[in-house]
Amino acid sequence: MQIHGQWPAFSTRLQATARHTRPLFHPWQRQSRQKPLLAMQTPPGLEAAPEQKPQEGTLPAQPQIAAREIELSVSGLQGPECVSKVQAAFDKMPGVTILEADLEGRRLRVSAASDITVGQLMEAVRRMSCGYRAVPYREQSWRWRGHRVNYAEVGNGPPVVLVHGFGGNVHHFRKLAADLSEGYRVLAVDLLGFGDSEKPTGEVYDPHLWQQQVADFIAGFCSEPCVLVGNSIGSQIALYVAAEQPGAVRGVCLLNCAGGMNQKGLYQDDWMISCMRPMFAVVELVLKQRSMAAWLFEKFRSRDRIEQLLKLSTSTGLPPPYANPDAVHDELIDILCRPAYDPGAVDVFVGVFTGNPGPRPESLVERINCPLLDDRPELVAEALLPWLGEVFG
Repeated sequence: MQIHGQWPAFSTRLQATARHTRPLFHPWQRQSRQKPLLAMQTPPGLEAAPEQKPQEGTLPAQPQIAAREIELSVSGLQGPECVSKVQAAFDKMPGVTILEADLEGRRLRVSAASDITVGQLMEAVRRMSCGYRAVPYREQSWRWRGHRVNYAEVGNGPPVVLVHGFGGNVHHFRKLAADLSEGYRVLAVDLLGFGDSEKPTGEVYDPHLWQQQVADFIAGFCSEPCVLVGNSIGSQIALYVAAEQPGAVRGVCLLNCAGGMNQKGLYQDDWMISCMRPMFAVVELVLKQRSMAAWLFEKFRSRDRIEQLLKLSTSTGLPPPYANPDAVHDELIDILCRPAYDPGAVDVFVGVFTGNPGPRPESLVERINCPLLDDRPELVAEALLPWLGEVFG
C-alpha cells in the first residue's frame, strides 16, 4: 500500500464488471423525468436475436449482443445539434444509440450493447472537443443542519457510500460510481464546504464535523449497513464513522488514506518532528490573517497551479498525486477549480490547514471490527467489486 500524503490519488481508468440483469433507472427517476423534448426510435437489430441453426455448408451466424438502457447527465447539452454531436461520438462504438434527450434536464437515455461500459460512454463524451462532461448520476440536494448538501445517487442494490478528499467532490468518483452502479446502489456526498455543498462562514471545518455529516447521511439514505469508500481525508472520515457508528457500516475501503486533516496529525508521535511546531504556528498565524489567507488561496486555486500540482514529476523527489498521468486532463482540473471560486471557499481552506487534524487512522482502525480494504490505486474497481461481493454476502 502506498500513502502519498493528502493528495487525492484517485487515478485509475476503470473497467466495469458487467451485470445487466436490471435497468439503470430508479423508480423516482421515472416519476420525475419530464417529457423529453427529443425522442428517437430504438434502432432495429439491437435486441438479442433468436438462436438459428446455420445452413449446411455455411458458417454459423455471430450472436447479437443484447442491449440495455443507460441514463447520463451531460453538461452543455442545450439543443438538438448538441445531441447530434454526442451521437457522432457514440457512433465510433458499435451498438450505441441515443433514444431520448431531455434538453431541460440535460439528460440522455442511451441504448448500448451490454459489452459497452458506462465508463466508455463517459470517456467518449469527454474526448469531444466541445468540453461536455457525462456522468451516470443525477445530483440532488439534502438539508443538513440548515445547510444545503449536494449528493449523487445511481444504481440499485446494497448501499455503497463514497467520501471524497480535500478539494474533491462527488465528480471525483464519476468513473468508479459508473462501475459500481452495475450491481450496487452508489451514493456520493459533497462534504460541507466542498463541491456544490454550501460553504458557510463561522463553521468549524474538521473531521468531527464531517464524521457527523456522513453518519447522518447514512442514517437518512441507507436502510441497511453500507460500505464506505473514502479517498484521502475521506478515508479518515470513513474510518471515523465506522468507529463511532459501527452498526451503520458493513465495511470500509481506503483509497490513499491521509494521516490527518492537516500536517498536525503527523506530529503527534515523533519528538523530532514535533520540534517543527513553532514554524507551523507561524504559518497558522499567517493564515488567520484574512487578507494574507485570501492572497495565498488565490494563488493556490488557479488553474495553472492546480495543473502544476497534479502533474508533479518524479524529478521533484515527490510521488505524483496521480499514478496515471492520463487521468490529469481539463475535465479533472475543472472539477477541482470551479468549487474553489464559491463564496466561503477561502474559509474552508483556512479551516482545513489550521484546524484540529482529527484522530489518527491507526487509532481508528483499532476501534473497528468490520472488513477493511486498503488502497489499490492501480486496480480500484477490480479489487473493490469482488470485495463488495464478499462483504454483502
